[in-house]
Amino acid sequence: MPNLQDFWIKWSAVTNITGIQGLTNLRYFHLGSSTALRSIHPLAELTQLKWLGLENLKLVSTIDPIGSLTQLEGLTLQGSMWNNWKIRTLAPLSSLHNLRYLALAGLRSHDRTLAPLFALRNLETFIVAKWWDNEEVEEIRRRNPQLAA
Repeated sequence: MPNLQDFWIKWSAVTNITGIQGLTNLRYFHLGSSTALRSIHPLAELTQLKWLGLENLKLVSTIDPIGSLTQLEGLTLQGSMWNNWKIRTLAPLSSLHNLRYLALAGLRSHDRTLAPLFALRNLETFIVAKWWDNEEVEEIRRRNPQLAA
């Protein structure tokens, strides 16, 4: 399906996503609850993506491949209703300067900091859980004055 532009998966039992690497026209990708997936590394090749949503990938602990998706305008990283998704760090997101929408619902990082997001300047929507440091949340808001109140 070389012309596929939008791919939405609600739930899956996939253990790898290498099959998406050939979808060169893909612009919008959502991978819902896929609790058997261990790596999102194939995403690194989808540099044309504009929007990405990842939900409840509880075995994935690193989001490094997302850092190469510099055309992203929207990104959602979320856990499930019952469990938080735990990753190492948000550092790969610091290179996503085109982001306008960022939602981190039910997501926690081992380093417990939002500081990598200080590099973002185009956010219009920022959704974050209450457990993140309030001073860091306010710093992100200060650096993105176009954020809705």
